[in-house]
Amino acid sequence: MALSSVIYVGDASTYQFAVTFGYIETADVTVEVDGVSVSFTWDNASQVNLGSGSAPDTDAVVYIYRSTQNTSRLVDFTAASVLDEASLDKDSDQLFYVVQEAKDDLSNALQYDNATGEYDADNKRIKNLDDGVSDDEAVNVGQMAPFVTDCETAQTAAEAAQAAAETAQTAAETAETNAETAETNAETAETNAETAETNAVTAKTAAETAQTAAELAETNAETAETNAAASAAAASADEALTDADAAATAADVISTNADVVITNADVVLTGIDEANTNQDAIDTAADAVNTAADAASATASQAAAETAETNAELAETNAETAETNAAASAAAAAADEILTDADATATAADVVSTNADVVLTGLDVTSAENAKTAAETAETNAETAETNAETAETAAVAAKDLAEDWASEVEDTPVGGSFSAFHWAQKAEDFALTAPQTDEVNEWTAQQNLNEVTITSTASEVDIDIDTDQCAYHNMTEATEIQAPTNGNDGVACVLRIEGDGSSALTWAAGWEFGAQDAPAEPAADGDVILISYYKSGAVFYAVESIRVEA
Repeated sequence: MALSSVIYVGDASTYQFAVTFGYIETADVTVEVDGVSVSFTWDNASQVNLGSGSAPDTDAVVYIYRSTQNTSRLVDFTAASVLDEASLDKDSDQLFYVVQEAKDDLSNALQYDNATGEYDADNKRIKNLDDGVSDDEAVNVGQMAPFVTDCETAQTAAEAAQAAAETAQTAAETAETNAETAETNAETAETNAETAETNAVTAKTAAETAQTAAELAETNAETAETNAAASAAAASADEALTDADAAATAADVISTNADVVITNADVVLTGIDEANTNQDAIDTAADAVNTAADAASATASQAAAETAETNAELAETNAETAETNAAASAAAAAADEILTDADATATAADVVSTNADVVLTGLDVTSAENAKTAAETAETNAETAETNAETAETAAVAAKDLAEDWASEVEDTPVGGSFSAFHWAQKAEDFALTAPQTDEVNEWTAQQNLNEVTITSTASEVDIDIDTDQCAYHNMTEATEIQAPTNGNDGVACVLRIEGDGSSALTWAAGWEFGAQDAPAEPAADGDVILISYYKSGAVFYAVESIRVEA
């Protein structure tokens, strides 16, 4: 409980307040509202009046305190003077009130906890704290605010980078799956092309057989012409001519089917050209994305730029996967069409063989040779289709390899002018691991904790450096003079604990001011302790002996 002050909380209506402590002069009493001194009058010796129109606002802090003259004595005793009660009381009251005020000041200062060896601020804030400069100086909230903001920003960026890395990993796994699907489709296209080639070879064989039959038919027709009568020969010649026309028609069918094969092969080549065109477009888009990412990095944080580039690369990868699958699907469809057309070619060759059998008695040899030529053309076209299918397979495998590189190429290794998803995932992980964290614990400095520091005497003198010895302890082992402290800011409050040895004298150098008190003498017995509280004001150190404890 305070001995020289009292605190009230305003309610916007009360303006009269009781003074609960004694005083010598009314001028020794001050009233402050929210830290600002206000004028008042006295209703009586124990109540002040702020005025009916000056009632403190609700929750305003009304602080009434006493400040007794402590730089000079109010009573000066002279020889042969009369010692009356009023003078003695006034002299004693001055000393008593100064001690009370010093004790209140000490109670309001940081308290030393003997049990823990630490100073306790009693859950109070410290205000008007200047910015710390040296490593061992306290810092204020204003100094820490930018660092807290930076830490929070870094944490947000790290979390975003982590999320982007997880997205990139998922996209990379999807790209790998699509690449494997593309490879499977390409292998299927190759198998279908090989089947088409086999069917084309079969068609060629059938055509050659038809040619042989046609040549035999021509020989038999010539024999029949020689041996038969003129009228019979004419009839046989007409029949042979009809059959030769049929053979020519069949040869036309073969030629038409071969044209279909060529057309389908062109479809495959067109699909490959379109795939290449789409690849060029994707590369152009990727370059634009990379350019935009570079521009963004000049004005955005590193984590945001990396996230943008990662998303752009993910879009490029998915586009390439779609292109690869489309090309592989087109190749497979074209190969299926080639197989169907090759089957049609084989069927047409069978028709040629059948027609050749019909005209065994006579056939124009030129038509049979045309049929053979058409069949050979069909074979050539089928082989071209096989080559195109193999080219499609090669492109699909290359696309798969590129997709795998986009997904898993090692860190800092470019893939097609940029970097893999694994690269950006690794960068994001590294950034997350090295980014400043907001939950780091910092050790308080000695001044902030006000840990007690032991100081010793040299040549019977004790020196105190407030910057390091704000809370100090000295154990006397010889006659000791306490020197005026050095360094420290004006207004700093300090504590000195002195333990005596029961025999050594204690004196105080110039600069110490104990007011109405005498300078504290040495502790009476070995182990006795005195506690000195002092306040720096320029070169003067206002001090008071707060307590003396026997061992």
